[in-house]
Amino acid sequence: MVPHLSTLAIVVNPDNPSAKGVIGQVTRATTALRLKSLILEATTLDGYDQAIAHAATRAEAVIVAQDSVAVHGRRRIAAQAQKYRIPSLFGIRQFVDVGGLMSYGADETMIFRRIAEYVDKILRGAKPADLPIEQPTQFQLVVNLKTAKALGLRIPESVLLRVDEIIR
Repeated sequence: MVPHLSTLAIVVNPDNPSAKGVIGQVTRATTALRLKSLILEATTLDGYDQAIAHAATRAEAVIVAQDSVAVHGRRRIAAQAQKYRIPSLFGIRQFVDVGGLMSYGADETMIFRRIAEYVDKILRGAKPADLPIEQPTQFQLVVNLKTAKALGLRIPESVLLRVDEIIR
């Protein structure tokens, strides 16, 4: 989607316990793809603004790691990415609904459905410790074509064929 991608920025909240794991995964992926990675930290919405502005000067795309601060400020973060004209990738579709370019992550509808099933089992007497831990099995790729057009990006047909949902 970003033909001349050489550097990928990732914005993470270092206060989030999953930050190190996310950084490790992105670093391994960028190394395997022979890309440079730029790790930027943010703990506040102002910090996310600054990180995205910085990413736009040193990278061709940005991943914003999922975090409660980021989710709360998703409109502002998506707007910043558009303002600085940097393609943005997120782990949940709520960012794409408000103007982010794309998301790839677990299908939240299925997660909430499974949560409801677990609550039902517990209310019927099951012990929570006896219930298995599950990993998501369904993932969604969501693309915002309006944002892509605003950024001057052409979404390849090969990507469009794989998209689970297109926001126009």
